Amino acid sequence: MSHDGRVARYFGSWSALIDPFERHGADAYATLCRACAEDPKWGSCDQPLPALHAVRLASFSGRATDPFGGDAEAFLRDLDALGDEVQNAMDLGLVQFTEPLRLADVIPGLLLASRWAQGRPLRLVELGTSVGLLLAPELFTVHYPHGRWDPTTALAEMTSDLDVPPTLLAQPLTIADRVGVDLAPVDPRDPGTYDYLRAFGWPGDDRREQRLRAALDALCKHPSPVQQGDAVATLPDLLAPDRDVVTVVVESALSSYLSGPQALRLGRTLDAFAARTPLMLLTRAAEPEEPVLTSNMTLIDLSNRRRVKYCLADMLCERTRWVGSAE
Repeated sequence: MSHDGRVARYFGSWSALIDPFERHGADAYATLCRACAEDPKWGSCDQPLPALHAVRLASFSGRATDPFGGDAEAFLRDLDALGDEVQNAMDLGLVQFTEPLRLADVIPGLLLASRWAQGRPLRLVELGTSVGLLLAPELFTVHYPHGRWDPTTALAEMTSDLDVPPTLLAQPLTIADRVGVDLAPVDPRDPGTYDYLRAFGWPGDDRREQRLRAALDALCKHPSPVQQGDAVATLPDLLAPDRDVVTVVVESALSSYLSGPQALRLGRTLDAFAARTPLMLLTRAAEPEEPVLTSNMTLIDLSNRRRVKYCLADMLCERTRWVGSAE
């Protein structure tokens, strides 16, 4: 995903990243963060994720040591040696973390939206869409513990531990239209996209890069329609009133990166259009009371004022819990 500003404040220092990395099995990165937090030059850095990304991306062409190895001394040398490259990444402040498993907890939300839509097709509008993965559920088979999302058009597959009710997986889903918007859209057909996106990944499990490669291969064949723009400012142009179609705005963690005024503007835009056209919001929000499953997926019917929180997930969606209705 891309966002309309700098990295969220809770990731605004090396020290703030240590605990999330450790809880998600990225011990190598936790080691780097400790060393950087204690370094006189880099300790005050408020854009650690873009800096990490810049060094890992450079490592693919042999210009740096791969940070996945956890070599703190080499990492600090590379931060200095890459100089302007690292600084440019921090100035831009974009985070394009792309984990295909996030689609596995979005799909149940789309199925719930289809159920609430009572036969009307859906129009998907994704904010901060990056490569457009979440706009293309029909390209993926997802194996859940007690069922499977298995469209005939699937080109890739993944396995999720989210215990989605089989009755929900049987819900028909018709997507009439879809569009994504991003400050810096990523084209899956670009030869450099795989390296660019995997540079944002976390160490600890080789399957993460395998999932990303398979997902990009599928999207190369059927790329999602994505346009460049400020997600919040562009949204009014994407919400065309249509009583025969239910629009579902999808934001998978974008709200965590918005400033207060941006979040207020987004809310006001959604409320205004919900009074004119059937509108739902599928959002990934923080779950502050959970130490590991730190986010939740919630579907909000803005036009009819109802909502359901249906699952909790860790940052990478590798550990989840169904909390919605069994029906």
